Amino acid sequence: MTESPRQPDANTPTVLVFDSGAGGLSICTKIMALRNDCAIVYAADNAYFPYGELSTSALRQRVITFMGELIDQYSPSIAVIACNTASTALLADLRETFDIPFVGVVPAIKPAATATQTGTIAILATSATVTRDYTRDLIKEFAPNKTVILHSAQPLVRAAELLIQNNQCPDSAIQGTLSELFAKPDAEHVDTIVLACTHFPLLREAIQALLPASITLLDSGDAIARRVDSLLCANNTLKQTQRFSVHLSTPCTTTLNAYNNFLAAHIQI
Repeated sequence: MTESPRQPDANTPTVLVFDSGAGGLSICTKIMALRNDCAIVYAADNAYFPYGELSTSALRQRVITFMGELIDQYSPSIAVIACNTASTALLADLRETFDIPFVGVVPAIKPAATATQTGTIAILATSATVTRDYTRDLIKEFAPNKTVILHSAQPLVRAAELLIQNNQCPDSAIQGTLSELFAKPDAEHVDTIVLACTHFPLLREAIQALLPASITLLDSGDAIARRVDSLLCANNTLKQTQRFSVHLSTPCTTTLNAYNNFLAAHIQI
């Protein structure tokens, strides 16, 4: 386990944001933009990265075990499962196991169904999220009359990690993913793409640059931040500098520094 030195104190509400890698950082920035009165603990289970390649049973066992350790150590006010793969698999299990509020991240299918003008939506997600019944149930509920194209974009997960850790954006991985997507039937009609993995918004600018301006990218980051804001009580009226810490399940100085630097750049004063 590796931590950064900035630790929350007992008088500050603590938001635990959890993912296997850098993806949840995209959620942290949204929360930080709304709340400067809470401490962010960003926990990355890098020992098991990426979650999208784990079986459901292995994922469930690992997340519940690690979450228990994190709750014991940080006593968070609220926990955000900033991983679509984990949220769609075991959010209910976490809520049953632990006595704190959990906010999960799910694909932004409902707003995409509202936004589309052509009636054709693409969903970029991990292999696990693409195949999960939960995702198909969301489509049936919120986009029953839309054409929805599910596409596994697993290479983008590692591309986002490379961007955060090395400041390098592998355009070839993004181009390859988009080429595969638009080779699918009906993809020529897509006008809305759901970024259904928290890693993908980290690549938003690079993805958008390779798409026509007519295509809209959507993710659930803003909605998650608003939900966290609604669940947290106001921490008195005094504004303060935001605090954060980074917790890695496996020590890695490069990763720790990269995540710290990313969060430091988004502090709201």
